[in-house]
Amino acid sequence: MMDILRVFVTNYPLWYHFIIVILSLFLLAKAAYYLVFGISNYAKKFGISNYLVGLLVVAAGASAPEFLASLSGVFRGSSSVVFGTIFGSNMIGLTAVLGIIAFVGKKVPMDQKVFEKTKWDVLILIALPFLLLLDGVLGFFDGIILVVAFFFYAYMLWTREKKMGKLKKTVKVKIIYKDALIFILSLVVVLLASRFLVDSSLEISSIMSLHPFLVATVLIGFGSSVPDLFLGLHSLKEKCEAVALGDVLGSVILKSILFFGVFALMTTLTFSVYNTIFIGILTIASSMLLFYFVKKNYLSRSNGVILILVYAAFLAIQFWFFA
Repeated sequence: MMDILRVFVTNYPLWYHFIIVILSLFLLAKAAYYLVFGISNYAKKFGISNYLVGLLVVAAGASAPEFLASLSGVFRGSSSVVFGTIFGSNMIGLTAVLGIIAFVGKKVPMDQKVFEKTKWDVLILIALPFLLLLDGVLGFFDGIILVVAFFFYAYMLWTREKKMGKLKKTVKVKIIYKDALIFILSLVVVLLASRFLVDSSLEISSIMSLHPFLVATVLIGFGSSVPDLFLGLHSLKEKCEAVALGDVLGSVILKSILFFGVFALMTTLTFSVYNTIFIGILTIASSMLLFYFVKKNYLSRSNGVILILVYAAFLAIQFWFFA
């Protein structure tokens, strides 16, 4: 059996790595779902609201694949993998993921008042890493700024939540141990799958002579966004649409601020200034477009189509001008 596998890897390396990527994506989707299931159940037992569960708690669990995939890129000294994973997953989350949810849901209810209170915070935080990257470098001091910004953001969310008076002061350990076990086991699977996904993606980029950034943007960015899509579609069934949109917005902020901040503290990251400007403008514009859509308190099917087309345009421009 091992001899057959060795011959296959030697003669068909591209197909082998594509199979590894597909299997890794499948494991990521399954493990991330249970990862979020464990951590969100834990949060709800503490009385945390659906909106904060989506914006901070679920977003943290669903973003674990991106963090671990990007971390593998840091250890391999590949800034392209870090930026491709985070920028790619952010763009697909703000556009294609929400677009598909809106298309499937036809008319997805959204509480416009919630987003009116937070939209400027969200836009400023999303724009911050792009402003710091205008010199093409994300260094140690940039990392400090980003990490401090994230904890200030988390503090504000937590303060608002405490004012609502829903938090429970004590929860028995026996109530949450099952959720904790699910979380730990899922995290291990996500860690292993992310490592294989990054390694095989880089091999594919080498074999096909593609820039690692593009491969990370498409393969890793898409794969790590699958849990967000599944959670969003599941939230439609459960009539918890605030969790879906909160998850996407929370994931974008978490990855843009905390992840970039942590990685910049670990190593100096470099990226194309022109591509930074392009992705930054498109990311901020997509966020503003989303806020404009939810002014009418729902996302329509036509809104979903527009968001999907924005993502298609993003990919086309990336391959045409930055390949």
